[in-house]
Amino acid sequence: MNPKLEDFIQIQKSDLISAWTVLENIACSLDQIGGAYNYMDKDGNIYNEQEHRAICKALHDYFTSGIWRQINEARMRLRDYIPDEEAEWLSENKIQYWNDMED
Repeated sequence: MNPKLEDFIQIQKSDLISAWTVLENIACSLDQIGGAYNYMDKDGNIYNEQEHRAICKALHDYFTSGIWRQINEARMRLRDYIPDEEAEWLSENKIQYWNDMED
């Protein structure tokens, strides 16, 4: 599939770098945290409660106000590139938000 010209937008390089830096940080950090603990079997069942508590603490320690601030800053920098209607449609139809009521 060849992208069409209308599929592209101009973006400030600093905004792109800001967003990529945050995503790279999160992806690599979560991979490192996940690799450091062995608490689930291949079917996703917890079999080591001590390791499970340790990974929960590591995640808690990682997601500080600093990382949340970086995430929000990148989000705010990118929001101007997406029209409000499109952002609303994505929010309602494509983004799978966390829901503590789901299994």
